[in-house]
Amino acid sequence: MKNYRKLIVLLLIFFAIFMGAYAYTHIVEKRSLTSNTIEKTLPVVNQIKPQTIKEYQNYLTKVAKRNVLPVDIPQALNNEKVEITATDGMQTFTWNDKNNPKQKVIFYVHGGSYIHQASELQYIFVNKLAKKLDAKVVFPIYPKAPTYNYSDAIPKIKKLYQNTLASVTSPKQIILVGESAGGGLALGLADNLVTEHIKQPKEIILISPWLDIATNNPKIEKVQKKDPLLKAWQLQQVAPYWANGKKNFKNPQVSPLYSSQFNKMAPISFFIGTHDIFYPDNQLLHQKLAKENIKHHYIVGQKMNHVYPVLPIAEAETAFKQMLKIINH
Repeated sequence: MKNYRKLIVLLLIFFAIFMGAYAYTHIVEKRSLTSNTIEKTLPVVNQIKPQTIKEYQNYLTKVAKRNVLPVDIPQALNNEKVEITATDGMQTFTWNDKNNPKQKVIFYVHGGSYIHQASELQYIFVNKLAKKLDAKVVFPIYPKAPTYNYSDAIPKIKKLYQNTLASVTSPKQIILVGESAGGGLALGLADNLVTEHIKQPKEIILISPWLDIATNNPKIEKVQKKDPLLKAWQLQQVAPYWANGKKNFKNPQVSPLYSSQFNKMAPISFFIGTHDIFYPDNQLLHQKLAKENIKHHYIVGQKMNHVYPVLPIAEAETAFKQMLKIINH
């Protein structure tokens, strides 16, 4: 009987703590409990990562060896029929293909600081989007830094995009989606498509895009304290590799924030959290587009972290619905 009472007391204490945390995050923080928990947990995980420039350079050497290996089909796609192809040697996953030239296509450029392959969360997200839209997914495993750079990746992705264009009845069926580094690469691709007079997709959807490879906006320092995932100094180690030298830092295919061709691109929609070090540069893009009177969607998640629409949190569901509304308009 005593043990039973102790159990009841413990359960009541746990329930009180949970309800207190729930009330605090919803009433004071005005965010979901899961998003707050993730933000508080990630700094602990980040302690495992390299903490000095030398350690990070050694880490990049290890990553380079791993990235030359073919990528296995992720567990998130175990129930999907995934076709693996190659475009100029670039591995590509395609799934949910109905062999219908009128089917919608999600051309997805994944993130990962230009050095990492896609995670399960990214595959889960794009697969969910594909199911809702009944769309085919074209998912390039593009060349990564430090071995390769933007001038290796963009020609391959562009050719894959052109192949995708040739497979559909209209470019209005294609949705170009990119997140994080993939968001920067997707927008850099769009800039290149303008230059090469290649038809644009229907929409460009960006999630927490890395817009300026230099990552040196003065306002980043203030946001850095709130971002549990990204470290500006680490991204700055990757930047010269991906840009193939600092001389290319303002090349719009590397740092699309500096593009002068937004008025010729497909409509741009971008999602960003205020607890994301890319937030200041996303604000600059919003201001630039507004100044040029270019219609766009700028969705800001208050107190949200990097790539929040991809995370398993309540706010991601809201962003997902907003995304669907934009695509289906």
